[in-house]
Amino acid sequence: PCQLYQLLNDGDGNSVAEISMFGLPAGREVAAGATVITPLETLLTQQISMSVDGGQVKRYPFTFCAGNGCFSRIGFTSQEVAQFKRGANAKLVIVPAAAPDQKIELTVSLSGFTAGYDAVNASNGN
Repeated sequence: PCQLYQLLNDGDGNSVAEISMFGLPAGREVAAGATVITPLETLLTQQISMSVDGGQVKRYPFTFCAGNGCFSRIGFTSQEVAQFKRGANAKLVIVPAAAPDQKIELTVSLSGFTAGYDAVNASNGN
């Protein structure tokens, strides 16, 4: 299926992680699926933290690691998708295994999210 995709950079402009998202057929418990890929040396036990516009922080576990990174597969409810549509930015936080006392904060721009999400859903027949 078609997906929204965003490469996430740290404060120095280095590519650190990526997120892709797509809508799911109506009538399911979750409205959208997403995959976040982080570097291999991410501290998996700290999970991924995400919030929209400084709101409630939610944590998501990692599913597996492969040669190109560690993967978290996330299901978002329709309420969470609505937050993305209303929001300006989401903050995604990961913790490096080599420096467990540090956090890497990544900004997910939500500018154009509604139009992109709706176009992906239409393309996928949702």
